[in-house]
Amino acid sequence: MNCPFRYVERSSDKSVNLYLFTTLNGTARADVKGPVSTPVFGRGKIFEMMICMPLAQAFTSAIRMANKNDIELVVSGDRSLWDPLWGNLDTGQASLA
Repeated sequence: MNCPFRYVERSSDKSVNLYLFTTLNGTARADVKGPVSTPVFGRGKIFEMMICMPLAQAFTSAIRMANKNDIELVVSGDRSLWDPLWGNLDTGQASLA
């Protein structure tokens, strides 16, 4: 069974975002960010972030982060880097407000 994932142009602070990109040397990578929590001890917004990870590692990390926080996972960045083995990527014009 393939799971659906949603592509967005702009992610929300309330979701986990898997951002797909290519480095200057052409290596496919991804960042995982989210969700943003409420300010803690006056230090502003707090979030989890993992940067410049290999795609497969970033994908599994994003899944774990979304499951841990019981929130949606959205995908942004370079859609051509999406691996169809991960599931269906809805590339409609959806975006989060």
